[in-house]
Amino acid sequence: MKEVETSKVFENIQRDVNIAMSQEFARFTEALGMVIFEVIKLANTHKRVNLLMPGAGVGGYFIPNAYHYLAPKTKELGLSMELLKLAREKNALIPEFIVNKTEELLKQSGKELKGSKIAVMGLAMKNFSNDDWISPAVDICSILIERRAIVSDPLVTTLHEFKVVFSPIEEDFKKRKSGYNSSTFVYCWLSRKDCILR
Repeated sequence: MKEVETSKVFENIQRDVNIAMSQEFARFTEALGMVIFEVIKLANTHKRVNLLMPGAGVGGYFIPNAYHYLAPKTKELGLSMELLKLAREKNALIPEFIVNKTEELLKQSGKELKGSKIAVMGLAMKNFSNDDWISPAVDICSILIERRAIVSDPLVTTLHEFKVVFSPIEEDFKKRKSGYNSSTFVYCWLSRKDCILR
């Protein structure tokens, strides 16, 4: 049983390290004017390579906590796991990095982060999921709100302070409009934002 539990911790830490590495590669490729997703797609054509995609950080319960399960035992055994610790620290900083980058891009457009209307699309912690529990995107929204940005997401299913509640008039419009397409309505809503993060 110990082997099975340890293997699960290793599996989650491996993904944490892999994502941290991809985040570092993303900074490198951005500086060179390359698109990280294309580079990773090419690298992953090698049968022994499986780089994960960089994103808003690491979500869910298990991956962000896996190192912390291992750390007390490594200390007890007198071992150092600096690479694993560094990967965890790097990934924990990604939401802050994304907010700083957003602020930088807004300034380039002549806007301040404070007071900017920012739509955040995709709060789930992983693809093809609506689970936003311990999602780094929620952390990004919290930091944006702390910095006085106006943050909203029209699609989030759970209640956060940035959940969009459409007015009765908008709801009525959505119901009555013949041939109404929800993506059209969301597009119109997004068109009134200063910035869209996805």
